[in-house]
Amino acid sequence: MFYLLESEKGYWKNLAQSLVSNSVLPPFDDSNIRRNLIAAFHFYIGTFFLSMERKEPAKEWLKHGAKLETQASLCTYLLDYLDNKGREQSKPATAFEEPDPFVQVSNARILRTAKSRFVSHVADTLSVFKKPVRIMDIGCGDGSLTGQIIENLRFNKKISTVSELLLIEPSQKMLERAEERLKRLPGLISIKPCNERIQKMAPYIKDHYDIVICAISYHHMPYEEKCIHLQELAPFMSNILFLEMDAEHDKPEMNSPELALSVYLSYGRFIEDAISSPFVGAETYEAIDGFLLTEILSTLTEPRGVRTEYHMPKNRWIELLKFSLGPEFSLGCDTFCYSDDHLGFFTLHYGKKVI
Repeated sequence: MFYLLESEKGYWKNLAQSLVSNSVLPPFDDSNIRRNLIAAFHFYIGTFFLSMERKEPAKEWLKHGAKLETQASLCTYLLDYLDNKGREQSKPATAFEEPDPFVQVSNARILRTAKSRFVSHVADTLSVFKKPVRIMDIGCGDGSLTGQIIENLRFNKKISTVSELLLIEPSQKMLERAEERLKRLPGLISIKPCNERIQKMAPYIKDHYDIVICAISYHHMPYEEKCIHLQELAPFMSNILFLEMDAEHDKPEMNSPELALSVYLSYGRFIEDAISSPFVGAETYEAIDGFLLTEILSTLTEPRGVRTEYHMPKNRWIELLKFSLGPEFSLGCDTFCYSDDHLGFFTLHYGKKVI
């Protein structure tokens, strides 16, 4: 992932305000902007215009940005969404409301790779449990990853029996799929579905869980809320494992250059991967609109505290977990599940120290 230097952030922001205030249109060239980020800069200006509901100049900036794209392709995709589909810059759906877009995007190569390695990391980092275990999955989705983790833990003889599996999932349709998928899982004695967000559930969890799984789920709240709910959960768990995207969508405010750049690089790479499959069809584009574009537009058009996405760089997750979980917990795994120049997914495992 590339980041802007502090001097670049100020330069991009001041330049953007000048370009938007004076209704400047491309072509545009500035030697002070890194050549590999010039398409991202066009994306930034385009989305800045869109945030002010000025669609036509926004499309001009995105059009010129699309001509400059080599690896990421977010100018191209957003322009197509605005132009050919005749839509405004508003969220096309509510993220995770319908399972199918999420499931479709989850089958893209990058996320398949990240999830597969996460499953291996979980088995490699956890100790052997000699008694039946209790597992909590926060944001279980359709349950497919949950099932893979449990089956792999049993295959590697890390666990034998799951006495309770607590599934916390705010989407009722997702939760129904997960329960149906997992209820006949070998070695599972009890399954407890909970159609709620962890923000509301955390204060009421008083039973102890041996393993807590947070796979691409805990980033849906800002840093300060993550702290609160992790502190509430800490006394009632022994191990917590995270699979998250390495990006900067938490701290930056709306219309900041660092937020636009992070969205451009990470989601642009994700979309490029999703549409590069030889089997791509109309359902893939519909899934991107219904899932990825929903997340992108929430991040770009809604202020911090309202938007739905708060991904953080891995080092800030480590800082957060060290503070929130306290000295009882130590770091057991810190590694990437997937990484390229624009996008990364990582595994973090914190477990209670054995005295």
